[in-house]
Amino acid sequence: MTIDSTPPDIRPLETADSIQSILEADEDRTLEIERNRFAGRQAKASSAIEAASQHYRNAIDAIAEGDWSSRFDYCFSLFEDGAECQYISGNTLLSEKLYDHLLFRARNRLERLRVCRALITQHVNKGMYADAITLGLRCLREFHIRIPRLPSAGAVSKARTAVKKIAADHLPQLAALPQARNTDAQEAIELVLSLLFPALAADRNVFTVLFAKFVQLSLKYGHTPGFPAAYAFYGLHLCYDLERYEAGLRLVKAAYEISESAPIPTIHSTITYVLGKATFHWGGDAETGEALFSRAIEQGMSAGNYAFAGLAMIEHVHAAYTRGTLEHVYVLVQRYLPLVIKTDLSLRLLAFCDYLQLILIYTGSIADNAYDMVRLNGSYADAGAEDKAVDKFHLFRICTFRTQQYYLQENYSEAVRAAEAAIPFISSARIVPLYQEHLFYYALAICAAWDTYPGGEKFAVKHKLKHIQEQMKKWATVNPGYYKHKHELISAEIERLSGRESTAIGLYQRSIVSAREGGYIQDAAVANELFAHFFLSKGIEKAARLYMNDAYEGFKEWGAVIKARSILDRYPELLPKEEQKSDAEGRDRRSATRGSTNESDLSSVLKAAQSFLEEADPELLLRKLMRILFDNTGAERGCILLEKEGQLYMELVIAANADDSLSRVSIPLEQYPHLSGSIVRHAASSLAPVKVDDARLDERFREDPYIRDHRPISILCLPISRPEHPNVLLYLENNSVSRAFEQYRDEVLRLLACQAHYVATMLRPMERTFPLNRSSDGQTRPLLLDPLTSREMEVLHLMAGGLSNREISEQIDVVVGTVKNHIKNIFSKLGVSSRMKAVSRAKEQRLLAD
Repeated sequence: MTIDSTPPDIRPLETADSIQSILEADEDRTLEIERNRFAGRQAKASSAIEAASQHYRNAIDAIAEGDWSSRFDYCFSLFEDGAECQYISGNTLLSEKLYDHLLFRARNRLERLRVCRALITQHVNKGMYADAITLGLRCLREFHIRIPRLPSAGAVSKARTAVKKIAADHLPQLAALPQARNTDAQEAIELVLSLLFPALAADRNVFTVLFAKFVQLSLKYGHTPGFPAAYAFYGLHLCYDLERYEAGLRLVKAAYEISESAPIPTIHSTITYVLGKATFHWGGDAETGEALFSRAIEQGMSAGNYAFAGLAMIEHVHAAYTRGTLEHVYVLVQRYLPLVIKTDLSLRLLAFCDYLQLILIYTGSIADNAYDMVRLNGSYADAGAEDKAVDKFHLFRICTFRTQQYYLQENYSEAVRAAEAAIPFISSARIVPLYQEHLFYYALAICAAWDTYPGGEKFAVKHKLKHIQEQMKKWATVNPGYYKHKHELISAEIERLSGRESTAIGLYQRSIVSAREGGYIQDAAVANELFAHFFLSKGIEKAARLYMNDAYEGFKEWGAVIKARSILDRYPELLPKEEQKSDAEGRDRRSATRGSTNESDLSSVLKAAQSFLEEADPELLLRKLMRILFDNTGAERGCILLEKEGQLYMELVIAANADDSLSRVSIPLEQYPHLSGSIVRHAASSLAPVKVDDARLDERFREDPYIRDHRPISILCLPISRPEHPNVLLYLENNSVSRAFEQYRDEVLRLLACQAHYVATMLRPMERTFPLNRSSDGQTRPLLLDPLTSREMEVLHLMAGGLSNREISEQIDVVVGTVKNHIKNIFSKLGVSSRMKAVSRAKEQRLLAD
């Protein structure tokens, strides 16, 4: 017997109408998904990534649970494309949430592996090489490929023997192999390929074993499209680890030629970076190397290959540092900072902060840097744990900068100490820029401090010195332009110490000529100063005057004002009187204008970059950035406006008061009465800055209601986006003095305002939270790709206890930047954007007690 459960008051016709409306709504939703997906693909193909991201987000938001049952492959692919677009546009938090959802949905090994490869890419972009390696090796086990995290010496030796015959001559034959057809083999080969660079940067033994496995799989199953990158990485390995420079460079060039014939944007940009690095350091062509770095940056940013675009940025800045001026270094850092911040490349941002701080020291903007060498020699001497992997590059760089700084200050014992503090990090930092500079200044510092060594220590110290000399000699035969003058100068100092003065004189002179010919301004200045010291020690003042004057001019040309001034103060009798008069006048001018010159701008840029490293809470970060912007300009209040669909909206308002009160709004300009609408509209339409020295007297805007009623004084409105996409404006006021913005600089304000606007967009809540995992108690919770590490759990508990970043750094004895990286990882894994939300989510996950 069948029981009719339909309520008697629902007529059949009404039921049919209801079903029809549901079907029509479902059809509309499906069409909406299709339209947005198509629009997203079109926008991505035309490089309109932000528009593509929004279209994909709209499509994903329209996906219903039933779609996963009826069209799983379609939904999975849509989420993959959406996650990639969010990642390319810089929204890494949303990207990782989408990937987490895909891991939850994945039905098999291949689907999980596709997601894990994308996550490995993100780890690499953030400089989290150890995390990338660990995740990748774990994923390889799904293919029954077991590579230990710490391979034995025997396994490494066996792998090296298996691939030692790889050279450029064999690459064309390897390229002729057929494409891999087996799906499992394709995925395994691509996974190994994704691990090669992080292994090359962080663990050479793992790299050797992985590359041997890559070759083995390729020979057995055929190639995948990215195979030229693997051989390019092996070429770097030949250069940096095995010292087979010609073979390594040949291999990289061959890989580049193959990638050019059928370019895949991400692969080609990667190999362009590798070729630039090999060419600059080992190919004897610095200018071509720099051009390749620029090309790699452009290609990488366009293709979303942020990891290698970021590495190319650092190499380009390093090239300017070694053979250009400090002003050029600053220009490049300022150009790349917005890209690095938007793409969440913390490791590159840390490097830029180090270069900016070095410039501030040499230009006299700050007296010293913030790093404590005692702490470096102590707490970080054994930095080998995985959670300190990012620190190794940073610590090596600052130790090297410290070595140079102390050497130029003629504090030679401290220079030696700083160089020796870098030694524990050399194995990790050998492939990064500055290794050669470290050895160069280490050798010069030893020679300068020679008389301070006890007799019993001199034999061991001399052995170190000779080792560096031999290394420089070997490099000089490979790339004379980069290394010849360095080798000659070290050799001149060694000859001087040995009493072979006539030989030393010839080497000093040759070093100066070689450095000048190569365009190495700072090295030529150092060589001139050493030669001048040599003549002074012999009482030959005429020759000393000639070379000391060249040293003085060289340091000024490089931009090291403090060093040039030190020479003038220490050796006034060797330099022309007019130089002393000119320097004194320059000091007076700098003293009178300090705070409104480039030094203030440089300091502001550094503070802003460091804020991104030190502050994990976006709201607090936004306040800091706006405070820096106000300090730079003298503004008392300001706001950021956004043009959307032809209409201007208020997005952010902040006042420079005791608590930096902040309002995040989104209302039309016409509805906001607390600024000059006519000034904003004029700037938006003309795409040019509008500066009003005294709005009470300016005839252009006297009819503006706000100006008429409130009588503001100084106003500045600045379009801060690129000219071809001018949709963001910065509005500033100072109602205490006239001409408050007389000394403003467009580029610095645009940089600071762009950073503030970017952080403001981070604060916009996600429109949808994805159900990722269902716990035993029936509650839906986000799925974590990996559990929090023990160090992250420690940071989480301290964060829950209310400790600041600096207090946490002191508690666990790491630098503040490392704490910030841990907190970002915690935020990413928990899917939150603030400390409060992190603690709340951790309690939901039962990671913290209620």
